[in-house]
Amino acid sequence: MAHADPDAADDDAGTGTDTEPTIDADSARVLDVRESDSPPFERITSALGELDPDETLVIVNSFEPEPLYAELDRRGFAHRATQLGPDEWRVAVEYE
Repeated sequence: MAHADPDAADDDAGTGTDTEPTIDADSARVLDVRESDSPPFERITSALGELDPDETLVIVNSFEPEPLYAELDRRGFAHRATQLGPDEWRVAVEYE
């Protein structure tokens, strides 16, 4: 799995579960997939394809999208997941 123990030292700043993702608000895109009737994977991969190297994509989901992490790794993206509430997760995704 591509995320680290939140209690461990953050040796790998590009991936992991943390309390606050570092997000550059000027270059962040937000993709909220919580209210979609269809599975969000296609919308997420489409947004990843449009992501510029200096941008951050923030995916908002109702659960931690652990199955997505392997795909992010395969495509060369770093991620940081944050749980903001029982039904709200945000995953900041950037090029490594």
